[in-house]
Amino acid sequence: MLTYKCDIVCVIQFLSVISLFRAIVGYDYYYDQKPLFLTPYLKAGNITQAQQLAQTNVGGRISYSGYFTTDEDCGNHLFQWFFPADNDSDSAPMILWLNGGPGSTSLYGLFTEIGPWNHLKSSGFVENKFAWTKDHNVLFTDQPVGTGFSFTEKDCYPTNITEVTRNMYTALVQFFQMFPKLQKKRFFIAGESFASHYNLELAVKIHKENQVGTNLKINLVGILVGNGILDLGCNDASDLLYELGIIDDEQRSQLKETNKQVRQAIEDKNYTKAMQLYDHRFYNRLPSEYNVLYDEAVPRVLFDYTLYIKDIKTRELIHV
Repeated sequence: MLTYKCDIVCVIQFLSVISLFRAIVGYDYYYDQKPLFLTPYLKAGNITQAQQLAQTNVGGRISYSGYFTTDEDCGNHLFQWFFPADNDSDSAPMILWLNGGPGSTSLYGLFTEIGPWNHLKSSGFVENKFAWTKDHNVLFTDQPVGTGFSFTEKDCYPTNITEVTRNMYTALVQFFQMFPKLQKKRFFIAGESFASHYNLELAVKIHKENQVGTNLKINLVGILVGNGILDLGCNDASDLLYELGIIDDEQRSQLKETNKQVRQAIEDKNYTKAMQLYDHRFYNRLPSEYNVLYDEAVPRVLFDYTLYIKDIKTRELIHV
């Protein structure tokens, strides 16, 4: 079992992300639209009906969205949104995309990073010229339970990576049951930041389950990790950034000193100080840590997409 050491720091990040998401999105479950639970249809063998119900048209694109139940006793439901590839989807590989946090909705990746749209304007969607969805079938999932549109009916929030992985694997198996033609495709798990934990653990889970042979076999061929955060106490990119010419001698020294202070704060169990040091050095000196071309501390694109998915009409379209 893979382990990690930044539990408390990650909890701080999690609470921060959740607070920001709720403040921006204002999400709640109290409106007339009922979520589309796909699991009952799969259990009844009504795969075609499940596909038809999940199909939607957003921004002029056919996609599929809905909930897979991962724990019936707890009422745990993971929201997934699937985009078939624009080009030759029958032969295109399959990618599962996960954002990090923990607690960061993967719709951020959909609307601002690798999805079919760069962002939203009053005139409509702006096409992403570098979208992964052009040549790949991509599945975006809100997880762990409690992230984004995914929810639990009985406060059964996961408390460790094993529970997170079990929920994700259960949903993934149901997804491939719903789309049997995708089962033999080359499958990649991709994600960024804290999703490096999810990616590695899920890959191990899939490998073990495939060996058992009693479950649906997933054709996992690789994982992709972007700016992975496995252990804040060990992360030190100062030498790499220097060799790449991104920072100079003085900046490398400053970065090494900050990393030293972060590690010391973690050892002292002063996690708030550790996060403040890390945040100041790595995030507050650029308009956006994701795109230095943005001229705002919090890019407008973040608010554009969250306001869009908050809208009741949008939520009806994506079955949440």
